[in-house]
Amino acid sequence: MEQYPGARAFALPEVVEDMAHQSSPEVLKAVWRAWFPEQIPERLVLAEPLEGEVLTVGGAEVRPVRLGHTDSDKTTCLHVPDLGLVVAGDVIYNNVHLMLAASDADGRDEWLRALDTVEALVPTAFAAWMSTDANDGLPVVATLVGAILLARATAGTELPEKILESTHKALTVPRGPRPGTPGPETVRRGLYAT
Repeated sequence: MEQYPGARAFALPEVVEDMAHQSSPEVLKAVWRAWFPEQIPERLVLAEPLEGEVLTVGGAEVRPVRLGHTDSDKTTCLHVPDLGLVVAGDVIYNNVHLMLAASDADGRDEWLRALDTVEALVPTAFAAWMSTDANDGLPVVATLVGAILLARATAGTELPEKILESTHKALTVPRGPRPGTPGPETVRRGLYAT
């Protein structure tokens, strides 16, 4: 928002409410600044509640779609029907580890239903929020589904520890942690989510 001082951010009212909670000093300190040290700006801007169900940008309709729980509660994506575009928010990850720490078995099932909802929009293009690759696309969804199903199938086994060890090596050597990607702590929390 600093680069575009006249810009305004909008979100569904329930998302704005959750933003206010997540950006409270207590939650920022206990969760977000602990998980992402030195990556959260001091000045946070909350969205304004969207009035209605459609936002018009450059003449195109942008429709928020309620998805429920994915890596957190009250996840949404944006659908631009005229472009066949889905701005996937936190429902689709691309080449980064899933944040499963806030998802129990029911939450992971809800994430899979959210992916079904996105698929029903019949997108021809994706923009994934959690991505290291500018070429977001449909193969990512298959990988995401596989990762959620793997987390479900390996709960309570030794496999999460082996995945964590491998992930830690991949994220820290030889060039150190990659900026903008979840670190080993995010992976650990996800692997041991119940």
